[in-house]
Amino acid sequence: MRPQYLILAEASVTESTVSAMDTMMTVLYLGCGFYCLLLWFRLRRGAPISAGKSILIPGGWQDKKCRHPQQYKQAIMPRVLILGAGLTLFGLLLTADHFLHGGTLVTLLLMALPLALLGWYAVSMRKAAQKWW
Repeated sequence: MRPQYLILAEASVTESTVSAMDTMMTVLYLGCGFYCLLLWFRLRRGAPISAGKSILIPGGWQDKKCRHPQQYKQAIMPRVLILGAGLTLFGLLLTADHFLHGGTLVTLLLMALPLALLGWYAVSMRKAAQKWW
């Protein structure tokens, strides 16, 4: 038989660990979402694709070797907008879920769906880069 205070302490540690992970994912999604939205606004105002080198150009590719940077920029801008809006929305929903204490399935979906969105963006960016590089 375990003492009651040990059981309560273990439950408290488990809740705080999950809460810290939720908070970290929320901050990550919101930060990346706002960054993508800011990048979309900058691209819309005429910034070159090198302005967002870390997210616009696939790893190992050089922006100077792009055959048609303007066409690539026009193709990737809607994808950046969708990624930014989606990550921001999921971050806000995860924040609401954290305060409303939604179920475990809801929390897992709110953490997994943004990763699927990020995977979609990576694949579509790679395809667009292969077309214009």
